[in-house]
Amino acid sequence: MSVARIEQRLATLLSTPALTVGTGVVTVGGHSIAAAVSVSGVTPRPQFATHLPTELLPRTPQRVSSVTVRAVLSVAAAAGGSGRADALEAATVLWWRCEDAPVATGSGFPADDLTEGYRVVEVRPVGWTTPESSAADERQYHRIDLDVDALVWPRTVAPRAGDTIGPVLIRLSGALAGEEPIRVRPGAQAQIGVDVDLRSLVLHPRAPGDPAPLPREATVTVVPVGDAAAGSVAAATVPLTGDRAVVTYTAGATGGRDELRFTLAPDGAEPLALGAVPVEVVP
Repeated sequence: MSVARIEQRLATLLSTPALTVGTGVVTVGGHSIAAAVSVSGVTPRPQFATHLPTELLPRTPQRVSSVTVRAVLSVAAAAGGSGRADALEAATVLWWRCEDAPVATGSGFPADDLTEGYRVVEVRPVGWTTPESSAADERQYHRIDLDVDALVWPRTVAPRAGDTIGPVLIRLSGALAGEEPIRVRPGAQAQIGVDVDLRSLVLHPRAPGDPAPLPREATVTVVPVGDAAAGSVAAATVPLTGDRAVVTYTAGATGGRDELRFTLAPDGAEPLALGAVPVEVVP
């Protein structure tokens, strides 16, 4: 089971030359200090995607479950006069190790092997209960609760191959007009430009090292605000120069209002709406 492997690996990462951390719950009153890790619960964790991160296996779709595993680290004192002080010191060291990078960031856990059945994202110590503060509890040991954010999947389930994923543009924004419309006199022309943020994250490029595919032109549509259009544009599409598109708007002979609606047309993809620029022809 993948969760059991998280438990075992966490115990290994927390162990020191002076104290080996086992799995399960410690036995109180032994000849030496004892420490162990056990999983006490698993809670679903809301997440946008339930597939492996692309940097792990970028071309192998794999369904996973996003969970928070509650792990309990228990530290028991040995029999004898110094047992209490030694256990307190050991618990202090283990708490500190819970915040060490290999544990806290998940970097000490396997990150590139599907056969492990899990990937740890983050480990957070959330509480430390001492024996003295839980006198009603018969389990007289230090208890450190940890939350382990992880992706888990059955180790026996083979990855599911899917269709090749082409370039996906996931971030796009435009700087269009503000609340006030652009005003043009009848018969006059105006150069109306929009700035477009073309930075994009492309998942699965066509080949390693391929540049991100970017839209090459913008489409402009004149939509009248009223019975008839107050003006026209010289071309239905305008090229993108860097991250800017400029269209020539020619006002008609009478007053009126239009909206210039801008869209982008990435190669081989559906048009992406940017928004509208209001234009008013004022005699």
